[in-house]
Amino acid sequence: MSAYFSNWQDYTKQTKDIILVILAAQKQFVITAGGIVPLNMQTLLEACKSMVSYCMFLRTVDDYDLD
Repeated sequence: MSAYFSNWQDYTKQTKDIILVILAAQKQFVITAGGIVPLNMQTLLEACKSMVSYCMFLRTVDDYDLD
């Protein structure tokens, strides 16, 4: 909608290209896992936190079995 209403057709060729690139760059894209979970920094940090927690849990279970 913003590209349509920006009157880009009235500008010079070089200005048109710049305006269209800027308008396209403003559109946010989201990468998802299976179309369900967004893959971003927050989900990466949550996954790392969970992995560290599981590793610590397994280390305590392993230490408990040795005693």
